[in-house]
Amino acid sequence: MQFIPSSWEIYQQDGNDDGTMDPNNVYDATLGAEAHLCDGAGQALNLTVEEDLRSALFLYNRSSVYGENVMAMAETYESLSLSAERSGFSGNGDPIIAAAEQWLDTPYKFGGDCNTLGQDLCDCSSLTRYAYRHGADLELPRTTYEQVQLPQNDDRFVKVPFNDLRPGDLLFFGGSPPWGIGHVGIYISES
Repeated sequence: MQFIPSSWEIYQQDGNDDGTMDPNNVYDATLGAEAHLCDGAGQALNLTVEEDLRSALFLYNRSSVYGENVMAMAETYESLSLSAERSGFSGNGDPIIAAAEQWLDTPYKFGGDCNTLGQDLCDCSSLTRYAYRHGADLELPRTTYEQVQLPQNDDRFVKVPFNDLRPGDLLFFGGSPPWGIGHVGIYISES
């Protein structure tokens, strides 16, 4: 997420309620981006309405090519959400989330491997692998690239639309599939 200083001055937010508004903090920047996109030059926009989303993107970056690229990426992300809940593994995403939350405040390390709390450093796919192993008794492949391909390689996994995500579902993001997908996270809630 990037903000030019003049935009941050207008749309800065405290997304994690820590008392500071920092454009380099993912929670603050995400909430700031939402405020920026929903502002609509003084008219409230509903980003779940395609026309409003296109308007917001154009106001953010006055390039129709930029807007089309973002819309295409949003469609890609929506198509890459996986659900363990509907595949019959977890039945409830809370144990998956609880397992992942044990690693809060652990520094990120590309190629890290979550195994021993307080000792190991994690990357995104090792965190999801740990959470599913300990929260759903399900072994996921090691890398994001392997995890995003589960619906094609394992009948137990299904893709779900973004609007149907439930707590514990995997959420993939990055560039264009399949090789551009660079990260995976665990959906917790709408808020």
